[in-house]
Amino acid sequence: MPSACTRNSLGGSISAHDRISGIPGRVKLLEEFIKYAQKQKGVVFMRKDEIAKWTLSASNVPHES
Repeated sequence: MPSACTRNSLGGSISAHDRISGIPGRVKLLEEFIKYAQKQKGVVFMRKDEIAKWTLSASNVPHES
């Protein structure tokens, strides 16, 4: 799991619906982006359930009381 986001990091997620990302040109663009992102220091890939578990376990994320 990644460490907590710092002020210098850009936390974010990308989600692609098959009706939009299934277009051949977009598939190629997404593939190129993923290859680029995988080469960057500190970049991690997680499923949505993994993001949710990480968020719930992070001490610097507000939780409902």
